[in-house]
Amino acid sequence: MNHVIKEIYAYDESDTSSIVEDITFLPLAVNVNGLKCLVVGGGRVALRKVKTLLNAGALITIIAPDVHEELQDLVDNNTITWLSNEYQPKQITNYDFIIAATSDKVLNVRIGKDAKRLKKLYCIVSSGQHSQVIFPAIHSQDGIMLAVHSNGLNCRRSKQVRDDIARYLQGKHHLNEEFLVFGFKHCELPAEISRGLNHFARKADLQDSLSNTLIISTCQRWECYISSKTPRKDLRKIFSLLESKLNAEITQYLPNAYFRYDNAAYHHLLSILVGLDSPLIGETEIISQVRSAMSRYLSQTKNLLTGIFESTILASRKIRNSCGLEPTQISWADVVVSAILEKINIQKAPNVLIIGTGKLAESIINKCSQATMKIKSLSDRLEDTLLDVIVICSELSHGGFDLSDFKCSSGMIILDMEGNNDSLFKNNNNIRYYKAKDIAYRPIDNNLAGIIASARIKTIEQSLVRYGLTKKLSIPADELKIGTRASDLAIAQTDEFMRMLKSLAPEVSCSIETFNSPGDRDKITPLPKVKDDDFFTCDIDSALLSGKIDIALHSAKDMPQKIRNELYVAGVTPSIANWECLVSKSGLKLMELPAGSAVGISSERRRKQIEELRPDLKAVDIRGNVPNRIAQMNSGKYDALILAAVGLIRLGMQQHITEIFRESVFPSTQGQGSLAIVIREEDEQLRRFLKPLDLGNKEGLPWR
Repeated sequence: MNHVIKEIYAYDESDTSSIVEDITFLPLAVNVNGLKCLVVGGGRVALRKVKTLLNAGALITIIAPDVHEELQDLVDNNTITWLSNEYQPKQITNYDFIIAATSDKVLNVRIGKDAKRLKKLYCIVSSGQHSQVIFPAIHSQDGIMLAVHSNGLNCRRSKQVRDDIARYLQGKHHLNEEFLVFGFKHCELPAEISRGLNHFARKADLQDSLSNTLIISTCQRWECYISSKTPRKDLRKIFSLLESKLNAEITQYLPNAYFRYDNAAYHHLLSILVGLDSPLIGETEIISQVRSAMSRYLSQTKNLLTGIFESTILASRKIRNSCGLEPTQISWADVVVSAILEKINIQKAPNVLIIGTGKLAESIINKCSQATMKIKSLSDRLEDTLLDVIVICSELSHGGFDLSDFKCSSGMIILDMEGNNDSLFKNNNNIRYYKAKDIAYRPIDNNLAGIIASARIKTIEQSLVRYGLTKKLSIPADELKIGTRASDLAIAQTDEFMRMLKSLAPEVSCSIETFNSPGDRDKITPLPKVKDDDFFTCDIDSALLSGKIDIALHSAKDMPQKIRNELYVAGVTPSIANWECLVSKSGLKLMELPAGSAVGISSERRRKQIEELRPDLKAVDIRGNVPNRIAQMNSGKYDALILAAVGLIRLGMQQHITEIFRESVFPSTQGQGSLAIVIREEDEQLRRFLKPLDLGNKEGLPWR
């Protein structure tokens, strides 16, 4: 026992005092093609070593009782050999290179000692300094391989240095390459086209003709990412392939497609990976789907697209951690279980048939089991089973699936996570059919609202940091003068905007000029009765035209229907929080307020929505900034207020929020939470500089 304790202490990576000698590894390039390698271990670390060795042509055998699913795929394809047993010293005799990659540090050390005794090359992954061979962090580009190591002392630092150098080299080499994404939301396409796109994503082989392309297909969207010096030419190739495989003219559906270029494409991808562009805000299932797509489309080559996806996954993890957007807080499996419990009104445990074998199906099975539901699969004998729920996690065969083959309970529900199978059930009135988007809702309280807004800001800033590092920028002036209103909220918005500019170009210098608009001077006239739609922008725009300032910064929702001819909207930032919210004196939610309660509103849109949801309440006009409106409520003039959540969040006052409304329940105005960046039409240099900030949704904005 004492011997084991000493071994654990001697090889503890966190205790550098245990290293008795300063070992220096000689960096060599070794041809391992045909070398017989034994990897002991079946987890993620072993997987990384196996991939590295496979790329170099090694012959690999792994020893482990269980293996990672990607290793299982390699075994099934006869790419590697698997011995599914515990390690025995005699097993290393016939191998040239031994890699100890188990989760047991003591076992790894013992394997290293066995290899050393038999004069074999060996690597101990959990204790690099005590290996004979270490794996450096590698970046390959244009026939040149860059290897970084720290003599086995700090692998994480080695990877960071490798990534920094790789980003620099990629930025220099790929200055002329464009990054773009185009895609469709399945809900906006005919079911047969959606199924065809999903089938194309699974079956298409693009390695030879389009090695710079990656396709992601989920239950919500289908997307194609391209990094190329001729992206539009590659787009035409993709369209041609799609039309030949789908036997349909895909271009007729292009009005339903969305396109993102350059920095907007990167921001879009990052938002997806952080979980901000999903019906279920904060979900992380998309990350495993992206990794699977990378393995399919990018496993044979290392190019700019590979670097973009790898760095974006890393950035998304950092943003989540820094903002507190924990991946364990909610998942699609949680949503499925909640939907079943909410929609099934029976006393017994429901019988739930899960169709599918992927990770999503597996996680749903686990969650349903924890909720004491009775789980069934298509491999079970179902003749005598009365099904209450069917959860679909894979595309069904339209010729081979018939609901009449099953015994269905009265009021049975179908939860279609794939989202393309509605035509199978549309004529059946005895079931309730829901797609993933129908059940996807994560209740947002004031704390989570602040976390999401912070994550959205960091996502914007990260995209600008990357752009600034990879593109050559020309700062248009020694100092950029930014004009804004004088309110605390306007100043907070401007500070947010200047942080974005600093993310793009840290050396940029900015100053703020404040102005009072007619909306600030007239605090009496109800906003619905104001005739001039530039009520909050005209003075700042006039200062811009006169040359007093370089940029006029407005809330996008305050912009007039038509801007002056001499002005140009250089960009619209993404909304960090587009929700409407309720602030109530009593802490009661909208549907809980007593009849006759006075609710402060500042637009006809809000008045109509209140009248629709609660016609027994009094919608009363209110003016003033956010703190002033809350003070009016606290004085007894109003019982509750309808406000834009983003204003409270930007002012650090989200604790006052009583209820955040779903967009489907209480729609917000177009542009809420976004900033409009206005410059002079003639200022071409400033326009080019600000272009990377143009990341927001302009759909429906009249002046875009």
